[in-house]
Amino acid sequence: MSKVINVFIMKFFISNHVLSILVLLVFATSCLENDEFEDPSVRVSVDQVYRFDSGTGEWEAQGPSSQVQTGDSVIFRLDHTSELLAIYTGDSLHAFANSALALVGDNPDEEIYRPIRSDHREFFVDFRRLAAKNEAPANITFEGGTASGVLDSKLSTFAYQLSGTSIDMVVTPGNPLGSENDEADSRTMTLGMRVDGSLGTDTLFVEISMEFDGNDAGITRRTAYAMTVDTDSGIFVNEAALQFYFNFKADLGDFYENWATTNGVALDPDQNLTLSKLTVSFKTPASFGGNVLMKDFKIGQNYYGNFDTGFGVDVTNSGGVEFFDHVYSNPGTYTVTAIGTSVGDKIYDGGGYNDDRNIVDEYDIPRAFSELTLEVFPN
Repeated sequence: MSKVINVFIMKFFISNHVLSILVLLVFATSCLENDEFEDPSVRVSVDQVYRFDSGTGEWEAQGPSSQVQTGDSVIFRLDHTSELLAIYTGDSLHAFANSALALVGDNPDEEIYRPIRSDHREFFVDFRRLAAKNEAPANITFEGGTASGVLDSKLSTFAYQLSGTSIDMVVTPGNPLGSENDEADSRTMTLGMRVDGSLGTDTLFVEISMEFDGNDAGITRRTAYAMTVDTDSGIFVNEAALQFYFNFKADLGDFYENWATTNGVALDPDQNLTLSKLTVSFKTPASFGGNVLMKDFKIGQNYYGNFDTGFGVDVTNSGGVEFFDHVYSNPGTYTVTAIGTSVGDKIYDGGGYNDDRNIVDEYDIPRAFSELTLEVFPN
């Protein structure tokens, strides 16, 4: 009888224990469902301005609305409900407009740079990507023959094949080249190519002519790529294989300078050149039995700089007030930007939680912004 009672008591205890766990789980789930996420907020203002008195050797308060001078210690106040805080003070290297967040956003899949020269842009065509997407190159037309993407994976590196004994590749980039004082690559044209020869003697002539600012330079450069093949062995006399890889390279600035000298045009070493039109001609004898394929084409270069960065502000609690002090070295008008960030709701895709979770991928990252304009005067 005692054994039966003991078993009954044990079953009763286990049943109630399981029921208690279920009640707790339901309660916890209910709490999670009703716990709404609060968006971050932030507001930036000037709390105080301190100026150093060399006579007393002390920093003296000037008042939050006083005129800010170079060398003053500006105390910024950040009222917020955020988990993370940052502030861009707006001076050199710390302007939010030049930050990665402002220029790129939340896009970690691309390698992005910040151009620092608006007066000069690189013109670049990747024929491999165009062939893969079955797209025609922008600002490029082919005359006197055909050019098409190569679908054969073995030839994918050199993806555009030219057909014809005389083909003109007409490029209208309209991009400013660098001046004489810039780096040499800012005025250089480079064409990555491959030529497949055939038995016998094959010669590929590459010519370039150009227009600057709508004016025909009237100068043509012609380069011959001769491929002499031993018809008995089938091996190049001047190359070790039937494929000839090369970069056709030319300094377009030299063309412009020669044209300017010939036509009595004054040269300004700081002047950027605008390339209106460039024609690359491929000429081969009628007996040419090989292939001409292109990899990439580049004119000029871009000038890049680093992104500007902000300052992290320690958060003592997720809802309150934080302070940040900064000294401006140069007079000017600055845009101060404060950013409040919190981890938002989970982005649920039906797959549940992963053991190795990436917070950037699985959660919303909401941000709040606040700006003020600060004028700094010379002391």
